[in-house]
Amino acid sequence: RFYVAKAGAKGYGVFADEFIPKGEIIGVYTGVLTVESKGIDYDYDYEWSYYSHPIVNGKELVIGLDGKNKGNMFRFLNDGGDVVNCENITVAWNNRWHAVVVAMEDIQVGDELQLSYGAGYWEDREGSFIS
Repeated sequence: RFYVAKAGAKGYGVFADEFIPKGEIIGVYTGVLTVESKGIDYDYDYEWSYYSHPIVNGKELVIGLDGKNKGNMFRFLNDGGDVVNCENITVAWNNRWHAVVVAMEDIQVGDELQLSYGAGYWEDREGSFIS
């Protein structure tokens, strides 16, 4: 249903190989469960934060899902800025949180799947990959 290809200045992206109707579950973002690593010397470009914020020793512990080395093709989903056609939602299933990608609008064959990384993603970065 999808393929990875060059997406201009952004590097690689995920593209639709068939029509995807609005509201359809596209897939699950996979990776290694981590403690979110913002603020330390770590490449968190492929890390999604879970919505859950449990308290540990009086501090917030933000859990992330890092797809850089052990993930699926959805690690190549790009931030579309103001032009997004899918979103990442957190779903509880089988006593675990899952990062699920859902179509926000109809996606045509050949369209790049793009979502918003959120403002927090870009806070520690100079510039962006958005062209």
